[in-house]
Amino acid sequence: MIHLISWQNTLNITWGTQQSDCVKKRQKNITLYVQNRDSQKKSELN
Repeated sequence: MIHLISWQNTLNITWGTQQSDCVKKRQKNITLYVQNRDSQKKSELN
């Protein structure tokens, strides 16, 4: 029984880590997208 619980905890931790990695990547992509968009606007103004 204890083994099952610890296995579930390990699974949750692994899954949680993967999720946060996905979120970080998405945030990074959004940041890059915004930066690209802003630099395009600036070049249009020039």
